[in-house]
Amino acid sequence: MAKLRNSEEREKDLQTLAASAGINVQSRNQPTDIKISRPPTAEGSKSLDEALAHAQQPHITDTASVNRFRIAISKLRDSPYQPRITYPEEEIQELSTSMDNVGQQEPIRVRPLEGDIFELLDGHRRKRAAGVAGWEALDAIIEEKTDRDARIAVMTSVETRKGLSEWERAKMYKAALDEGIVKNQSALSKLLACTRARVTQVLTVYKLPEDILALFESHTNQVTKRIVLTSAELFQEHPNEGVLITSAVKRILVDGAPVSSLKSWVKQQLARQQQGIVVRPESSIVADASGRVAFNVRPQLNGGIAVNISKGASIRQEQLQKWIVSALKEHLHEAFDVTSGSIDEESS
Repeated sequence: MAKLRNSEEREKDLQTLAASAGINVQSRNQPTDIKISRPPTAEGSKSLDEALAHAQQPHITDTASVNRFRIAISKLRDSPYQPRITYPEEEIQELSTSMDNVGQQEPIRVRPLEGDIFELLDGHRRKRAAGVAGWEALDAIIEEKTDRDARIAVMTSVETRKGLSEWERAKMYKAALDEGIVKNQSALSKLLACTRARVTQVLTVYKLPEDILALFESHTNQVTKRIVLTSAELFQEHPNEGVLITSAVKRILVDGAPVSSLKSWVKQQLARQQQGIVVRPESSIVADASGRVAFNVRPQLNGGIAVNISKGASIRQEQLQKWIVSALKEHLHEAFDVTSGSIDEESS
């Protein structure tokens, strides 16, 4: 229980508080009544009203908040230094729902361009989510930055944000080194507040062959650290099995096989080859630019070829048959020896 103060203690506290506000209070023990006087009007002093008004003002510790503005989404532009290639629709929808429910919790950061346009430094996902939610503007902090500083700002921001794939991160690291943003991997690790080992780990991807990198480019948002490191480990253990390892990576990215099966599948195929077991021919995938698989073409052990239409593809079997026949006619002359008219031995 708090100790009760006596009258002398309370009076002393009152005088201390009054003095801090520029009020002169005489003690009740003195023969005169309480008198209140304003402080002298000497240069540099404040009146009582000014002192009280100043005491009631909020103390701003974040100087960036002074530059906070409301900016229309139509005036926002993506940064050319943004390494993120794809923005999965389900992630943006989830963020949009969250922002619609609780509001904008953190302002985006931008730099001004000509024509009353602003370039994003941080907030590319929030901009898209706000658009989905039907918002017209976002709270933003405006910062004056050079191109180099803008690039560094985007790098340091996106490094800690959700959704950056290992392939996107690797390209960002490599660009920073190739273009002289940082001198070496140690400087890059300090800039991004990560370990040197992590930087080396991310750049491991460039030890993989071009066929693998092409798969990563076309399926960017699916590339994880585990896929990269496991692939690099397999190539180190089996440097002459590039085709097999590439097929294993394709199973993960294109066919949707679990990432955990990447190494075990390669080991299994190698074991089958050593035992003299005929390995089932690999299937070929026909996909559009966004990575959606339309057809799966698989050679059969009996010499036939099976073409499977993926779910969601609105193609009739009759139409597919016409396409196949048309394509085969274009290459019919390659199946026969033009001079003798006999079947080419290699193609038979």
